[in-house]
Amino acid sequence: FVPTMRSTSVLTQMMQEHSMNNDILLVSPKGDGKSALVQQFASLLDYTNNPSSPVRNRHKLQTFSLYKEMSPRDLLMRRMTSNDGTTTWEKSPLVQAAIEGHICVLDGIEKLNGDVLRTLQGFLIDRDVQLPDGTHLKLRKLQSSDTDDLNDSSMLKSIHSSFRVIALASFSTQPNRGGGGRRK
Repeated sequence: FVPTMRSTSVLTQMMQEHSMNNDILLVSPKGDGKSALVQQFASLLDYTNNPSSPVRNRHKLQTFSLYKEMSPRDLLMRRMTSNDGTTTWEKSPLVQAAIEGHICVLDGIEKLNGDVLRTLQGFLIDRDVQLPDGTHLKLRKLQSSDTDDLNDSSMLKSIHSSFRVIALASFSTQPNRGGGGRRK
């Protein structure tokens, strides 16, 4: 990371948004340093980018690489089958970050289709989502004694109040050479 006037200004704006408990969207051309900026931001706030860090209650930075074929279900959970044939649900990095109070970096948000964006919008704006396994995630103002009971319930989980999202979107600076047609 090389600090410039522009990157310092963006970092300052990111700090302000974070201090106001807002999620962040960074949009710039591919290769413009969004990921490096996020790493610097995380470093300044003492976040670790190692989700398996042994330090308990330490805020973490989890990156979730998004892809064009992603479904709303993929955004939230993934169905797994063990060697003995048992199926279970695995939480996505987004859901894991929401429960544990981490920052989730959604890398490649411009690739998502409308259905996935609608699911994400409801999750981020309302802080309320129904997961494919039947679990309901909801931001709730609770007494500290209520939190353990809520998170022990298999069907209702609390979204941690420290949970934040940084979404990264890229665009091409190359002119469209495909004959002028609209992108589908």
